[in-house]
Amino acid sequence: FAFSPMMGCPGGDPLSKIPLPSALLPPERRKVTAGGGSSSSQAGGCCQTPCAFMKGMLAPALVKHDTELRINPPIAQRNPFMRFNGQRNFTRFPKVSMSLIKSIKDKHECSVNDVLMAGLIGALRRYGAEVCEDPLLQSESARIEFKSMIMLALPRPVDMKNLADCVTNKMLFVPCSLPIDEPTVLGRLHRTIAAFAGMKSTAYIAGVAGMTDFVKGVAPTSVLRKTASETFSKHSLLVTNVPSTTVPITFPKEGGEEISETHMVFPNIIPQVSIITYNGFVNA
Repeated sequence: FAFSPMMGCPGGDPLSKIPLPSALLPPERRKVTAGGGSSSSQAGGCCQTPCAFMKGMLAPALVKHDTELRINPPIAQRNPFMRFNGQRNFTRFPKVSMSLIKSIKDKHECSVNDVLMAGLIGALRRYGAEVCEDPLLQSESARIEFKSMIMLALPRPVDMKNLADCVTNKMLFVPCSLPIDEPTVLGRLHRTIAAFAGMKSTAYIAGVAGMTDFVKGVAPTSVLRKTASETFSKHSLLVTNVPSTTVPITFPKEGGEEISETHMVFPNIIPQVSIITYNGFVNA
């Protein structure tokens, strides 16, 4: 948001070219439904809602270490938590056309995120089986625990007259089990869709947010560090998926050059996959 006045694009307004959810946009840019208000999902049953809330609250305590695979560190190195080994490796994925992703999305009636995550898990399974020769990933019947921390952006105040103060994030880190043990392409997609559908529960997200706020604002610093380090170490990945503009950007606006590709590099204690959609392609 803060850099948007310095960017140029066809149409003149970069923010209008980013397919963000309405709740994350400034109030004057939010879409209004036909009924004049924002849409909302129906509430779950009287038992489902409190159960989902408690599941979100207890997520850090309930998650277990992922199965030991050749694509992640041994459990002995992850228990009780991972320690930074001083190494950083950056792997740039080949670009993928958004038109291909959208055609799969439309065919299977799912989201872009579902398709991207299913493709990522398929690539990791193939890498582990073919390159690392992992017998668990070569098997078609092994049961594997494989999770990612998913970064979810929550709405926060946005003031178009004071963009500098808007350069903040209100993030949640939500655990999500991923079907790396599924041998078929279609099976991985269907199980990925189901996994992310379970994360769309308002009660579940409220539980995760409640625990996050408690650990950050009330619990002692020692509890914060212990919870964060141990929770991250029980996961194999952290994935963030960010949409950028659907058209090419010029930076700076006056006399600048067209940006051909964008990537997000973020150092983390566990492998991080950062996905950005930009100008009709997926960069990761």
